Amino acid sequence: MKVAIDPVSAITIRHVERGAVTIGDEVIRENVVLLRDRIVRDWVAKDLLALTITDLGDALAHQPEIILLGTGCLLASFIGNTPGGMILSFGVIGGLGVGFAYVTPIATCVKWFPDKRGMI
Repeated sequence: MKVAIDPVSAITIRHVERGAVTIGDEVIRENVVLLRDRIVRDWVAKDLLALTITDLGDALAHQPEIILLGTGCLLASFIGNTPGGMILSFGVIGGLGVGFAYVTPIATCVKWFPDKRGMI
């Protein structure tokens, strides 16, 4: 088996601080959306409370499961100190992300390959 890592397309978060994130060698101080293979820079949202469905539409068009899972984890860091906050952030929002990213392909594979249920 051969494993190759393409360092050109990999996004590596090196450091996070209030108001800035270091990705690779670049310090970013603006609102961005991080995807697996690129950084979406001109995202209009400036405040978490000012988000609208239009703002989220552009981000969700890329990878909804990654956005939902990441948002659930991020919200848990802010409101996760209460039971309701944990249920909303990890349970509902993060759970939707996991459901889209993992459960759907697994269910599809089980239907496609019914004779290999234990290997999926």
